[in-house]
Amino acid sequence: MSALPFLIFPWQRPFLPDLKQYLAAAGTGRPGATLLIVPHNRPWRYLTKLYAEEGFQGLLLRVMTLADVISAWRSQTSAVPLHTANVLDRVSLLRDCVTALAQQDEALATRFDSMKMEHFLPWGMRLSNLLEEMLGQRVAAVDLAHVEQEVSGPAAALLGALGRIGKAYAAALEARRWTTPGLDAFTVSEDVLALPRFFTPADDRPVVMAGFSLLTGSEEALLHRLWQAGGQICLHADPALALSAAPHWACDAQAAWLRRWKATARLAVEPTDAEAAHKPRISFFAGYDCHSQLKALHEELAAPSDSKGGSNDLGA
Repeated sequence: MSALPFLIFPWQRPFLPDLKQYLAAAGTGRPGATLLIVPHNRPWRYLTKLYAEEGFQGLLLRVMTLADVISAWRSQTSAVPLHTANVLDRVSLLRDCVTALAQQDEALATRFDSMKMEHFLPWGMRLSNLLEEMLGQRVAAVDLAHVEQEVSGPAAALLGALGRIGKAYAAALEARRWTTPGLDAFTVSEDVLALPRFFTPADDRPVVMAGFSLLTGSEEALLHRLWQAGGQICLHADPALALSAAPHWACDAQAAWLRRWKATARLAVEPTDAEAAHKPRISFFAGYDCHSQLKALHEELAAPSDSKGGSNDLGA
């Protein structure tokens, strides 16, 4: 199957009702034939509510988060079951790797050779998180020398051996038949792996990917393979992406996504004239965390409508 144009669902309209209507058409009236891949579980909660309000009776579509897809795909790449190492498992394994490398590395030996586990723990957690992020981004770890003036001494020693630690860590995981979420994502995004039949789009088994925006390197590689195999990408974004016009700055990431994949786009739904003309007012509030941001949003929405410039304005 050839790659399909991205479907742009106008952000002036609620996304999930329009997506639900499209999914019914994509599955030729049989939602259960469609696989929907989403970033997290929240879209499914709202979709089931829409189906319940409709009184739908039948087999619902299959919905999987991208993390579920990666886990299921990864399970098919190994002949033996893999244990997903938790954070403490990873820290302990990294300590073994650092201790072994310290025998040939004076900087590591000076900082870590005799360090107790309770003192290594915070360094091990930082190192584990860094290697997880690099695996997820498909970035190879390399030794970073001459950073003593940029970071603390222990951090400089670890960064100076980062490439060697990464290789030793990967070998130790493989020897123990362990894996991590980052390693799972890196593994299944490699082109040498065959696309499992369950995730392969077909005329009678559509695969739809909806709700994505910013992607890690491994996530983008995985979605790209599904798209090239005939999967459909659905974006809730500025209609200008499909109209050869300059999109709103908030959609720069989606526009760059289209350029990277050399993809075209078309509107899934035509907005009404009133929807197309609607220009929400966007406000910015300084907030230390989500709670302070929600407090500012509550105060904005609770203010008299005339002070907000009209009932159709949106504080964000």
